Formats: sequence, structure tokens, C-alpha cells
Amino acid sequence: MSQKFNLLDEIRKLLTEKQATELLAFVMQLESDAKQKQAALEKIIKQFEQQGWRGQMGTLLAKQLSLKELVPDCYADWRPIVTEAVIFIGSRLSGKRVIPKLIEQVKLPDDTTLAERLICFIAQMPSLQKLGQVVARNRKLTPELRQSLTNLENEVHDVAPEEIQAVIEDRLGPVLKQYQVTLETQIHAEATVSALMRFSWLNPATKNREQGIFKVIKPHINEYFMEEMDLLHDLADHLDNKQDKHGLSEINLRSVFEDIRALLQQELDSLQEQANLSEAHERYQSVPGMRVPAFIEPLSAPGITAMSFEKGVKVTTEFANKQFDRNALASRIVEALIAMPLFSVEEEAIFHADPHAGNLFVDEDTHELILFDWALTERLSFEHRRKIILLISALTLRDANLIRKVIMELSDTDFDKEPERQDKLKEQISEFLAQLSLYRLPGIKDVLSLLDALILSGLEFSRPLLIFRKVLLTLDGVLHDVAEDVAIEADITQLVLEHLRDEMFGINLLQQKEPRFQLPLTSTDTYALIWSAQWYYFRNSLHASEQLFKNFL
Repeated sequence: MSQKFNLLDEIRKLLTEKQATELLAFVMQLESDAKQKQAALEKIIKQFEQQGWRGQMGTLLAKQLSLKELVPDCYADWRPIVTEAVIFIGSRLSGKRVIPKLIEQVKLPDDTTLAERLICFIAQMPSLQKLGQVVARNRKLTPELRQSLTNLENEVHDVAPEEIQAVIEDRLGPVLKQYQVTLETQIHAEATVSALMRFSWLNPATKNREQGIFKVIKPHINEYFMEEMDLLHDLADHLDNKQDKHGLSEINLRSVFEDIRALLQQELDSLQEQANLSEAHERYQSVPGMRVPAFIEPLSAPGITAMSFEKGVKVTTEFANKQFDRNALASRIVEALIAMPLFSVEEEAIFHADPHAGNLFVDEDTHELILFDWALTERLSFEHRRKIILLISALTLRDANLIRKVIMELSDTDFDKEPERQDKLKEQISEFLAQLSLYRLPGIKDVLSLLDALILSGLEFSRPLLIFRKVLLTLDGVLHDVAEDVAIEADITQLVLEHLRDEMFGINLLQQKEPRFQLPLTSTDTYALIWSAQWYYFRNSLHASEQLFKNFL
């Protein structure tokens, strides 16, 4: 890290000689007593609050974290926005939270990497940790930053076991005795807003002692989370006034941050998570090769979700040097989290909206995929699924007219009121298709790239589609880490063909299986794709001729 910026020196410039001496003593931990340390910290926080220095804290943090070096070149346009956001949050975060963060940055060794400093900064900041998990598998980030953000999936440590045990005993006291619950003394794992603690209990239905696990919302989360939710709301206002300056005037930043805010708030709705868990367990329990923990209703309460304990390891760490097993696992992930929602027989299909690797485990003995954490879910209607399949198919066929038609149906933009948008959309799609290679079939990754480009140009899409896009983006990184050569499109096509075969030859009927897959297309859609496919080679030949002509010139 560059030595030109010294955070401690910059902070000391704000202080009197006496205050600077007290700050230095605290940083060097001259007080040995915990109460003395806390009193010294509270005194420093009070001084900063009284002097009105909090407004300068964001600028100091932004300089310390050197965000320009952390944000990849491909996202260079976003660097000013990211910097502006950190300055805003750092300047408005309560003193009792931001001052300790500054002091932590000062106390870190000089050789601490920028990625490590960033992880330290977002400790006990659930909203930023959640965002970090979302982008952790983005392969455009530097390997160092990706690894640091990936640690947020299961290596958050910001609560003591005694705190979690106290919450459980306070809310479930008599029930713990009734079911003879025995708690473990250590935390099993931590996530952004919750901690997991294992237990055993006497199940009256089976008369057996069984293993379970409590998922408990951390005590500090409600206070911190709500403060950050308010900050995100205010940040949307702030960026609305700044985005013209940063050249991102066409993006609805308010909508982006409000979607983030709404998504994060779902994390605190434990009752909804319990309902999601029950539904997901029922949906996946009959599917070979995958499972979801069973919800234990009598041991659950608001803020506490009890479920069966499922033994496994993260999908990204299992089957080292066993490529066949890793490929099979990758295919199972595609089936569980992409194919099953897309080809569901239900009108409204539930899908896991937070599929980072920390929520995807595999049983080392049975090789079953285990799907954890159903706090964040979304639903795709039949119409949404139909249009997504049409978009993927149209892009594979390089049919610009069909792509434009589906995009206009998917978008929330009112094209009738903005006719110029249609011309711009047509131009964007043509340019996008022109830069695609002629030697491979476009697929889901290209769909994501096209949607990203359209979003950056100001086109608006429905929330379920945006969440599903986030799921695909997250899974792209996870799948790459599981099996580098996995092809999502090939796996989905194979699954569809297998289920069509089973239906055609009556295998499902013979085995008394209920159909779990349906192709969400109408007969009109099918005819449109067949018609488009007949012109595929003509379009490709025309494209090849245009490229040859451009190269010749």
C-alpha cells in the first residue's frame, strides 16, 4: 500500500496536543484494563462528536481504502460513485461505529493489503457485507479481492457465543426444557446477520435424540441494520444529485439502492424465512441428489429458526482433483438453482436468491447438494420464465428482431411514451451482436452482458428479473470455481431433453412420478423459434460478410 497517506497523522491534525496524546495512548493500548479501554474509547468518540469532525471521516476512509485501486478497470465509470458512497456513509455513520473503524485502520500493520483493509472496514456492517458476498464471485475482480470477499461467506466473526446462547435461552426458555435441548458452547458458523449454534433435542415424533441447528439473528443487527437502511435511503438522494457529474445520468440509482435496501431487509424477516424453508424442503425432498434442511417449528421463534443439522462442506472446496465428481456437482447446482425454477410446473416458481458458495454445501459421503439459507427468495411467474427462455433462445439464434421484442416485453420502460428508446434499443442490440464471436453459440453469459449494457443505458426491468440476473451472475462465479469448463446452457439442454424423453416414453408414468419440469413456451413461441432457426445460417453468413468487409477496409 502507498505510504504517502498516513491515516494517524491526518487524524492527529484535527486534535489538540492533549487529545492527540490520548489517541496515541489508546492506539498503542497503554491501558490494560478493559473498562479503562472502553472509557478511553468513549472519550475519544465524544470529542470527535463535539468537535463536528465526523463529516471528515468519510474522506479519510476513502483515501485510506484507495478505492480506485480496488475497483477493476472494467468498472472504471463506477469508481467516482463508489468513492462518493464511501465518503457519504463514513461521514454519516454514528460516531460509536465509525471512530472504532478508523482506529482499527490505524492499528493494522503497514503491510496490510487493501483487500484486508476493506474487509476490516465492513466488519459489523451487514449491508456492506451482504453486497460483498454478492460480488465476491465476480471473476472481473482481482483474485486478492475476490478471495477476501469470499471469506465473508462463512468466516464472519463479530459476535460471542454467550450472546447467542443468551438470545436462545431468553426466547425459548420453557421450550428448551420441554424438548430436552442441549446447546453446544461454541458458535458453529457465522453469516452476515445471523450466527449458527448446534444442539441436540428429543424429537417426540421419532422418540429419538436428533441433531439440529439454531439460526439466530445477532443482537447488534437490528440497531446497525436499520441505521444502514436509513443511510442507503439517504445515499440514493445524495447520488441522484451527483450522478450527472459522474456521467451516469441515465441510470436510476435511486431504484438500484431501493432494491438493495428492500433485499437486505428480507434478511431480518425470520418468520418469512421459516415459511420459505418449509416450502423449499417440501419441494426438494423428492429430488434425487439434493436436499434442504427440515424446519423444526416447535423450537423456532421470531429471530430464531431451528432446523435439522446437515453435515457437509462448501461446494467450492470438495472433490479436489476429482474432475468427474466436480462436473457432476456443477450440473446438480445448475439443475437445483436455475433449471428447476425456470422449468417449474407451478405458476409462481420460488428460487433461491442468495446462492453464494457459503450457502451451497455437498455431503462428502452421499455427494448430495445441500441448499442452506432461504431468507432471500424471489418468485418467477410463468410469463417471466417464458420471456427469459425466449430471450436466451433468441440470443443463441442471433435474431435481433426477436431479441428486441422480448426485451421490450421484459422491460418496465414505457416505449410508447419514449419512441426514441426503441431506435436506441435496436442500435444497441445490433452493436452487441456484431461483437460476438462467429465461432461459438451465444449463451447465458452473453444474456447477462446484454442486460448489463441495457441497464447501464437506463433501461428498467422488473425486480424478479433483476434478482434472477443477480443469481445467474453469482452462480457463474461459483460454477467456475467448482468446475471451470461447465456450460450452463449444455446442462440445461440436457436436463430438458431427459425430461422430454421421460414424458415421451412414459417413464414418469411407469415410476409414478409427478412431472417436475415443463417448457414455459406457448405454441406461438415455438413456431417463432422454429421460423427464426431457419434463418440462422443466413444471418450468420451476413454477419461474417460484414466482418470480412470491415477487416478488408
